[in-house]
Amino acid sequence: YRVFQEALHNIEKHANAYNVIITVTKREKRLTIVLEDDGKGFDVTQKSPGIGILNMKERMLLIKGNLIIDSALGNGTTIIIELDEK
Repeated sequence: YRVFQEALHNIEKHANAYNVIITVTKREKRLTIVLEDDGKGFDVTQKSPGIGILNMKERMLLIKGNLIIDSALGNGTTIIIELDEK
């Protein structure tokens, strides 16, 4: 829940997005949440992660989940949260 909340907060605060698409799927024992925005994006290879992204990564490590952040300047951002049922 907190990772999803932080992702939405980051979109609101930093992305300057007009639209956010949220997709939630559950297949077998895997829950996947995808957040896609049409904001300004950022270069994930150049920018050191902020405290929000670091917190998201740490939380996902604690619950043995997977966090993928794909972004590029001018092309928005996609955040993928993957969790396996215990």
